[in-house]
Amino acid sequence: MVIFVHVWLFFLLPAATDRMFVSSFPCKLFYFTKVVYFLISAKQIQAGYPKRSLGNIITNSYTLLNWILYKVFMLIPFLFELRALMDWMWMDTALGVGDWFMLNDIYSHVSMIKCERNIEEDYPSPKGVKKRPILKYGLGGILLTAIILVIWFPLVIFSMANTVGTRSLPVECTCKLTIAGFEPLFKSTAQLSDIRELTYEEYDAFQYTYRTSKQAQAYMADYTNLDVVQANINGNSSSRWSISPPSRTALIQDLRGHQRMSLKFEWYFKRAPDENLQFGTAEDFRVIDLEPGHSIRLDLAAVIAGESKKQIRIPNLLIPMVEVPGEGKSDHVHALLSVHLKNEEDPIESTFYDAVLQLDSMDGIEWWKLRMVDPQFDPMIPKEEIILDNVIIYAFVDKVFPVTFSIITGGGILSLYLSMVLVFGRLMRNIVTGSMQVL
Repeated sequence: MVIFVHVWLFFLLPAATDRMFVSSFPCKLFYFTKVVYFLISAKQIQAGYPKRSLGNIITNSYTLLNWILYKVFMLIPFLFELRALMDWMWMDTALGVGDWFMLNDIYSHVSMIKCERNIEEDYPSPKGVKKRPILKYGLGGILLTAIILVIWFPLVIFSMANTVGTRSLPVECTCKLTIAGFEPLFKSTAQLSDIRELTYEEYDAFQYTYRTSKQAQAYMADYTNLDVVQANINGNSSSRWSISPPSRTALIQDLRGHQRMSLKFEWYFKRAPDENLQFGTAEDFRVIDLEPGHSIRLDLAAVIAGESKKQIRIPNLLIPMVEVPGEGKSDHVHALLSVHLKNEEDPIESTFYDAVLQLDSMDGIEWWKLRMVDPQFDPMIPKEEIILDNVIIYAFVDKVFPVTFSIITGGGILSLYLSMVLVFGRLMRNIVTGSMQVL
C-alpha cells in the first residue's frame, strides 16, 4: 500500500494530468492523511495486538457523556461486531464466538446501566412528587406532536403537491386506437400550439359549467387556469394505415367470426425534459369489449372489406377530462365526470364521449379519421351535441416535486408511508417497551 500510494502520487498522477500532486490541495490532504495512517499502523504493528481485552474505552467511565458516545458508537453499522470479532480472533480465549459476543453485550449493558444510575444521582428527581404541568405539557406535547407528524407526514406531503411542487405542463399528448392487437387504426399527437393552458376566461366558463356541484367546485379550487391544458388532437391519423393484405383478411374474418375482440383507446402525456424535476410519462387506456355479432364489429368489417363507406359511431370511447400526475396513471376526473351521470348507479365510463370512426383514402393510401361527439354538457340548459373535427382532452396537471425530493417521494406514497410508519413505529416501540429486558 505504501509503495502504491507513492507511485500513484509521484508518477502516475502527474503523467495523467501533467500536474504535480503538490499543486492540488485535495491531493496534499490525501497524502497527509495517508502518512498519519501509515504511522499509526506502523506503531500498531510494532506493538502487536493486545493480549487481553481492556474493554471499550467509552465504557471505562460512567457519565452522561459516555452514555451518549456509546449510543453513537452502537448506531454505526457493524462497528461493534467488527471490534468484538477482531478481539476474539487475536486474543487467547476459551469462549466460542457466540459466547464472546454475549460477553461483550452483557458488559455493554451493565456499563449503560451504571451510566444511567450515575445520571440519576447527578440529576436527581424527587420521588412521589407530582410532575409539573409545564414538563408534562411541554415534553409530552413535543412527543405527541412528533408521533402525529410521523403518521401524517407522507399523506401531507403528497396532498400538498400542488402547493409545494413546481408547475411543469405537458408539451405532448398522443392518442392511439387499436383493435385486437392489429395495426393501429388511429394515432395522432398534439404538440406546440395544439396543447396549451386555458385562459382565465375559459377556465371561468369551465367552472360555471359545474356550478351546481360542490364536489366539482372543490376539486377545481385546487387548480388555476395555468394548471389546466387543452389538447387538440388532429382527427386525421398522423400515419397511414399500412396493414398487410393477409392481416387485413384475418382482421375481417375475426370481426365476422366468434373470437373475443376489443377496441383499445390509449392516451399519453409527456412533459419537457428537466433534470431538476422528477416525473415520467402519464398514461392510461380505455377498453371496449366487442361481443361476436356486435354492430360495431360488423360495420368495421364491411368498411375494411371495402363494402361500405359508413361512418361508425362508437359510444363512450373518448375520455374528455383526465388528471396528469407526475408519472403513472392518467385517470379520468371523477369529481367532474360524476356530474354528467344521469343515474348514480351508472358506471363513470357512461359519461365518456362518443367517437365517430371513418376510413378515408386517396391515391391508394388509406388512413383513419377519429372525431369527437361533444354533448356540450350543461346541467341546467339542455344543448344539442356537435361533432368536432378533432379530439379535445382537458388535462388537470399536478405539480411535480423537485428532484431533490426524490429520496422521499421516489417510491410513491405507499412506500413512504410504510417505511416511515413501520421504521419509526418499531423504533418507538423498542424505546418504550425495552425496559423489561433491562430489569
